[in-house]
Amino acid sequence: MLGKELNEDFIQLTKKVGADLCGENGEYHTFVYDGPIFSYPLPIDEIYQMHISEIVQRSAL
Repeated sequence: MLGKELNEDFIQLTKKVGADLCGENGEYHTFVYDGPIFSYPLPIDEIYQMHISEIVQRSAL
């Protein structure tokens, strides 16, 4: 569900996969890689996607 817009299609997807729309089961995670208090942005060199049953996890190295 990473990168999905929160719209009617997303609501239907959460129902289909049994996810909680409010993220009560840890569906939403945030990673900040740059901002005004950073001395410099954290570089992201590689991104990979892993499928675990119906869950899609994307990680950056």
